[in-house]
Amino acid sequence: MRDIKSQLVPILFIVLLLSACAPAGGDLGYNGRSAWRDVKPLGMVMVKKGSCLMGADNDSLIGETNQAMEISVESFWMDETEVTNHMYAQFVNWVRDSIFREELGEEYLEKDRMGNYRRPIPWRKKDMMEPLMEKYYRNDPVSGKLILRGEMLSYVYKWFDRDAAALMANQTDPRKRVLNTDIKVPDRVVFYDKDTVILNDEGIYEQQTIRVPVIDESSFIHMRIVNVYPDTTVWVNDFPLSKNTTLLQTYYSHPAYKQHPVVGITWEQATAYCNWRTDRLDKNSKSWLQFAPFRLPTEAEWEFAAKSRKTTTGKFPWHTNDLTDSKDCYFANFQPGQGNYTEDGNLTPAKVKSYKSNEIGLFDMSGNVAEWTSTAYTSSGNIGESTFNPERELNALTTDPYYLKRKVVRGGSFKDATSLIRAEIRTGEYQNQPRAFIGFRCVRTKIGDN
Repeated sequence: MRDIKSQLVPILFIVLLLSACAPAGGDLGYNGRSAWRDVKPLGMVMVKKGSCLMGADNDSLIGETNQAMEISVESFWMDETEVTNHMYAQFVNWVRDSIFREELGEEYLEKDRMGNYRRPIPWRKKDMMEPLMEKYYRNDPVSGKLILRGEMLSYVYKWFDRDAAALMANQTDPRKRVLNTDIKVPDRVVFYDKDTVILNDEGIYEQQTIRVPVIDESSFIHMRIVNVYPDTTVWVNDFPLSKNTTLLQTYYSHPAYKQHPVVGITWEQATAYCNWRTDRLDKNSKSWLQFAPFRLPTEAEWEFAAKSRKTTTGKFPWHTNDLTDSKDCYFANFQPGQGNYTEDGNLTPAKVKSYKSNEIGLFDMSGNVAEWTSTAYTSSGNIGESTFNPERELNALTTDPYYLKRKVVRGGSFKDATSLIRAEIRTGEYQNQPRAFIGFRCVRTKIGDN
């Protein structure tokens, strides 16, 4: 027995020595006992890393010169459905309540037994809420019903331009701008243009572009202000000579459309929603957990996810080029015929999950509503982009020309014909333009790619 113990002692010593040399626990979520794994987000599907043929050669449908090329993307999580009216309303209500809390002040907050402020005073105390109700609500001119003033709901957030901060040209140390030691780099001040929010002379917050000297990483922090309420007038403005008054009044606010995809959302609002969703995740998670932020998908990620199927051929997210299955049920909500919108079962955007998902569990990747991506739109398509995690990103500043503020839209919608709901077809829209046929879904890079 003593011989066994004497043999175990040096073995245990070696094990302890190796443990001491291991990485310290807590770094990047590593707890020192097991490898950190990215937790599956609620309502999301994992799109495993892989490659696909992206784009269509010289697509005459939209009159552009394009180039099909093979690309590869890393694993990421993607919302299984488009963001619904109910999901987006949580964002709008959070912004509204935050404004109310700020305006009420601490004197209107209740305290718990420990003397800490915990929540706003209930809305039933009218003497406290009436001034806010008058400011942020209006009466319908016919029914007299209270209606939220959407134009009053603005969300302010910061975002850090990590890519710009990492560029060699933006380093404060001139020795890091050029690695060639034969070249003497002048010690000059580096300037950077960024957006911020200021209070103008009229007492209104607005977004402006400023130029700042680069001092450290904080110089690359932008600030944005975005009105978050959906534009319900798109049902009238996008369809002239059409009677859509009921949709204007009910599509976003009526419970009947709770699980329908939100529309009337600009790219800027969709991006703000992603930021808010990330912020909620960070505040509601354990401190040692670290996640990639929610964001809009790149054009490449969107097309790869749409084409994630066992068979690599086919123009649609499903496994065939047919539009119906063996029971003559349509695979998507689109315009099957000239002026015939209802043959597929729906006239307007359908409730999410009304049609079959693709093979990895993503719904409505074709039809229903088109979807914003993070990619800047150019008439040259994907020409010149990398084949590894390709992305043509342009966070246009307030002062940038309007033509630079177009983003790629993918998937087609309920109003589009067959040719426009193909997985490889791209269209573009200005980032501040809401549409009755454009929505969005979020993605999140899978950390560790395991």
